[in-house]
Amino acid sequence: MELARMSNQDRLKLCRRYFFIGFFGLPFLWMINTVWFGMFIYKYDSYQEQRRQQQQQRSNRTNRQPNNPPRPNLGVTEPISKSMPKESDIAATKALEECLRKYQLVESEEELNKRCLILSQLNKTLKEWVKDISARKLPQHMADQMNGKIFTFGSYRLGVHTRDADIDTLIVVPRHIERVDFFATFPNHLKKIPKCEYVRSVEEAFVPVMKTKIDGIELDILFSRLALKNISEDQDLRDGTLLKNLDEKSVRSLNGCRVTDDILLLVPNHESFRLALRAVKFWAKRRGIYSNVLGYLGGVSWAMLVARTCQLYPNASASTLLQKFFLVFRQWPWPKPVLLRLNSDDFVNLGFPVWDPRENASDRFHLMPIITPSYPQQNSTFNVTNSTREILKEEFHLASSMADEIISGNLQWDCLFEPVAFFQKYRHYIAIIVSTQAEWTGLVESKIRILVQNLERHRPIEIAHVFPKSYNRKIPDSEESATKLSESENESANANNGNNMNNDQNSNNDVNMDKISCSNNEFEMSKNDDSLGCDKKFGNGNDSPNQNGDIAVPTATTTTTTSADNPDCQDSNKNDVKMKEQKIWFIGLRFRKNEESNVDLTQDTRIFVETIFNAAAAFFSDDMLIDIKHVKKRDLVNYLPPDEANTIVVSKKSKSSSSSNLGSTPSSEKKKRKIEHCKS
Repeated sequence: MELARMSNQDRLKLCRRYFFIGFFGLPFLWMINTVWFGMFIYKYDSYQEQRRQQQQQRSNRTNRQPNNPPRPNLGVTEPISKSMPKESDIAATKALEECLRKYQLVESEEELNKRCLILSQLNKTLKEWVKDISARKLPQHMADQMNGKIFTFGSYRLGVHTRDADIDTLIVVPRHIERVDFFATFPNHLKKIPKCEYVRSVEEAFVPVMKTKIDGIELDILFSRLALKNISEDQDLRDGTLLKNLDEKSVRSLNGCRVTDDILLLVPNHESFRLALRAVKFWAKRRGIYSNVLGYLGGVSWAMLVARTCQLYPNASASTLLQKFFLVFRQWPWPKPVLLRLNSDDFVNLGFPVWDPRENASDRFHLMPIITPSYPQQNSTFNVTNSTREILKEEFHLASSMADEIISGNLQWDCLFEPVAFFQKYRHYIAIIVSTQAEWTGLVESKIRILVQNLERHRPIEIAHVFPKSYNRKIPDSEESATKLSESENESANANNGNNMNNDQNSNNDVNMDKISCSNNEFEMSKNDDSLGCDKKFGNGNDSPNQNGDIAVPTATTTTTTSADNPDCQDSNKNDVKMKEQKIWFIGLRFRKNEESNVDLTQDTRIFVETIFNAAAAFFSDDMLIDIKHVKKRDLVNYLPPDEANTIVVSKKSKSSSSSNLGSTPSSEKKKRKIEHCKS
């Protein structure tokens, strides 16, 4: 009723009053409620946090554990020991550092700066090249913004490279630049770098690579194109999704960097890891077991083995790691794989093949699998053969015994790094002699393991020990002098053949290889000249130095090294005016005990040579030669440089003893003799 009696003006005032009260009052009330509710939540959270802290403190007092959470364990298993280094371990590590310093393995500051300068020049050249290629395919304003990046991997990235080591690099570019552009145009840019000595492309390799040498430093340059518009300066390659939409060659090229980064990520102590790895690599090179292509272990495989040792002993010093390294892999139950982490920890299902013996039948036959930690996981030691595996196991056994003596204080670290006496171990060797063209020698070296595998199939041959180090020698390049050399060899061999055959009738094993002439992809067989057959006799030492049991002895193009006792050869050497170089690899043969049978290696050598010529069809030329010979220990002086030949001792006892005296595994007696020799 009162509202009905009010005038319109009063009604309007009343409406305005309620409107202002509602407009300003309700938000104020909402704000008060919000503040009150927030304070309640804050106090409740604080109360809950206080309760959790009290419970944690009670739990810590009960279990007597520290408040800080423990560092997570790296690797697929729990560590064997987390013990901290003792004073004796630290002293042994210092002694190890001093020992390695004597061999001058570490570069000086000036040499390190030189490598950095070369990488800086390469990086500058890369950016110029990327802009140059981009200008051909993109508008100019976009081409000016394009960028590429250079990554390092391998020993240089791990920080364990030596003075003479090369630098492994990877060039990463945007998606509009293709591999064809890299191999077609980038060499011209490289040649503009000051002191660039050569540029050589190996485009058809399993991992295509460009090799160059700048100011005395060799570089291997890989190429990878990412499916990105541009490459930023902070580009990280550890992300597995970067492999999406990439071809297999780009994935293989990227895998080197990704594996190196993951190794560093999975190692608990980088300083101890680097020192131990440097020692292991030096030991492997001195013992002749450092070569992935010949069936031993390469740099990345040794790095992963040391990294696995670091995971098992995360707090150990470098000297302890070195001792445990030999102990662990002396007892390792091969072919159980060595893993730094489970494949599921870095699995990106992009369809690339990964190492898995449950799915892939071929993976079940790998002898010493060491699996890379990055996707796609691969076996880095698929080249290992039965012989190289046994040799590696022997070296692990011997080094483990010596490392124990060193840690005990009975020996010095120098004894561990004593070079292997390869030419003292066996009485019979196979020499693979090739001409020195870089592409040709690289191909032959990559196929030697095929010959080793073929030799292993013969029952009497227990081990075919290929030596990673190759030797260069010079022979006459004149066709006339070469013919004279071959004739003089035949005369000398024929003159001594009758006596040798009669004196060696009581030998246990005969290695018989036919004469193969390898030139222009043709093979001529000759079985008539027994003096040039590869007759392995445990003989009397009356054989002529020239009767080496030769295979592949062409009369004009390839010649044998002659003895200094042959006057005809001396006369021909005087008339020679031009020499050519050859490269030689050696395979030592160890025979089983009490094996009375002949060994015919004709078919094995023929298959080996045919494989090489077939693989070289694209670049073969007439001056590419290969020569395979059976060489007895006493005749090695004709093939080795003087400093190496002077170390060979051929005693009467060794001539009369059987080659099978070298057992398949080193006995405790041999280890004791080796250790006693080091002590003396």
